[in-house]
Amino acid sequence: MCSYARKRIICNIAISNTTTLKILPIIKTYENSTAYGVNYSKYTSYLLERNSFDNLSQFINYVKQKVMSRKIIHQPPGRFLTTVFHFPPYPDMIVPYCDGLWMEFGVFSGHTLNHVARWRSLYCGNNSGLVYGFDTFTGLPTDWRPGFPKGAFAVNHSQLHIESNVALVKGLFIDSLPQELLKHKHTPISYVHIDCDIYEGARDILFLLTSRFVRGTLLIFDELFNYSQHGKHEIKALFEFLVANYNLQLEVLGSAYPIAFDDIEGSWESQSTGFVIV
Repeated sequence: MCSYARKRIICNIAISNTTTLKILPIIKTYENSTAYGVNYSKYTSYLLERNSFDNLSQFINYVKQKVMSRKIIHQPPGRFLTTVFHFPPYPDMIVPYCDGLWMEFGVFSGHTLNHVARWRSLYCGNNSGLVYGFDTFTGLPTDWRPGFPKGAFAVNHSQLHIESNVALVKGLFIDSLPQELLKHKHTPISYVHIDCDIYEGARDILFLLTSRFVRGTLLIFDELFNYSQHGKHEIKALFEFLVANYNLQLEVLGSAYPIAFDDIEGSWESQSTGFVIV
């Protein structure tokens, strides 16, 4: 159950053990991938363990190292998504369960949302369920970074072309997501794509979905790094979420682009990073 105080989310949630989703094993990675010319760990390791980090800065540096140990080749369109769905470079690459809820947060033009919806129909069947796209459609609710003020990315959602298995959900996540979850009271989450940019949005998503996460849930972020203020937004929300839920552990699936270890401004558009709950 979650309570709200001045938009701060306070949760005390345990992971459900009653899910009927098939659990896929996390198996070995290649020690050496000749296709990509990079040495990889023989076994994947947990991204975060209990009491592993003292502060956000330490966490950010560690995650960057882990992400860059799993570089993957960029295959447009869809960035990391296309790699996951069509060009998996590792034998342990996870794809979303066909069961469960598929959700994207931050729709904008709908390009990525439609890409995922087509994949679900193709590989899971036309009756496999909807992909939900959450957005205010009025643009960013707060300022993000230089050049992207409140209202950036506004779009007329009534004019978007969307696939037949897409459902658009309008509103702030803190308002719209709880209402949508009530319609699917016992359904776990299979796939989450967080492309909302700002801290508040990412925080609300992660904490509101905590009780629905299961082993094998796929988490994809689009703006974790590669811009000067990244430590204030999605990665900060991920850190707070994992600290608050130390019983949850993530593994890195990979990144489609190099991650800068300094605060490079302007390369924010060239990244997409995936994790899986284990």
